[in-house]
Amino acid sequence: MLHEVDEAGVEAQVARHNQTLDADDAPASQVRAANSAWLQGQAVDGKELRGTHAHGVPHCLVSLVRHGSAYTLGQEDVPGKGHEIVAVQRLLAERDLSGTVTTMDALLTSAASPS
Repeated sequence: MLHEVDEAGVEAQVARHNQTLDADDAPASQVRAANSAWLQGQAVDGKELRGTHAHGVPHCLVSLVRHGSAYTLGQEDVPGKGHEIVAVQRLLAERDLSGTVTTMDALLTSAASPS
């Protein structure tokens, strides 16, 4: 029964809910830039789900998380390490990144190889 739940739909609803909470909690996530402008700090990171190798299907979650409040603003499920770059591109696509500072591992700043 639980396997019939629309994962993508639930993830999208949680992300929308957290984005609403985040809008109300903006000062907790802000940093002041050298030019005195206030910026929202956020991080992109991927984590492999523990135990998924034992079941033959490794999974990695790549998340966009707000600094300070720790709200997850978006998340992508990818089939293990090595697929994170494309997930980051999807997480950040069509987002207004003005007024933000996004941190991530150096690996995630590389261009994705063409498919």
